[in-house]
Amino acid sequence: MPRPRTCIASLAIAVATVVLALPAAPAGAGGGCHEATEGEGDTVVLDDACFGPSVLHTEAGGTVRFVNQDPVEHNVYGAGWEIGELMPGESGHRTFAEEGLYAFQCTFHPGMSGTIVVGDGDGPGNGATVAVAAAQPPAPAPTGASSSGGSSLPAAAAGLLVGLAVGVGAMAASRRRRVATVPA
Repeated sequence: MPRPRTCIASLAIAVATVVLALPAAPAGAGGGCHEATEGEGDTVVLDDACFGPSVLHTEAGGTVRFVNQDPVEHNVYGAGWEIGELMPGESGHRTFAEEGLYAFQCTFHPGMSGTIVVGDGDGPGNGATVAVAAAQPPAPAPTGASSSGGSSLPAAAAGLLVGLAVGVGAMAASRRRRVATVPA
């Protein structure tokens, strides 16, 4: 019969192996810089899971460019308009013909949002009329995106099997050693 200390050591080795074999969970938190930034111009940069500036003032008829400088995929969706998915280094653009407020978000990273203020903001989105039904979230992020939240069950099962195998092997080795050292 194995000694309790040997069983505890073998169990500790097995647990440590399982923990080390498990893949790191993807970041579940979203963007959100927790501080609004304001600017003028024609470019919104996606960096550090934030839109910068988060409030961009531009003129009616101007084209705004969205540039993804993050190492992960983002998307840009507003009520009735979209830029779509932007891989690292990619950009997209949209022309805002009418004055108004145009809110947008990255649906992969909750809290990552911003607003385009066109002209003086007197127009669509200023509180007078909002077409909520027009904002349709896209499908979930593709597998491999930073926020995919994909299942790590196969990796966890493999880690568990490796841990159990190491633990059983350690117990068997300690048992063999004891048998070999016991006088006959």
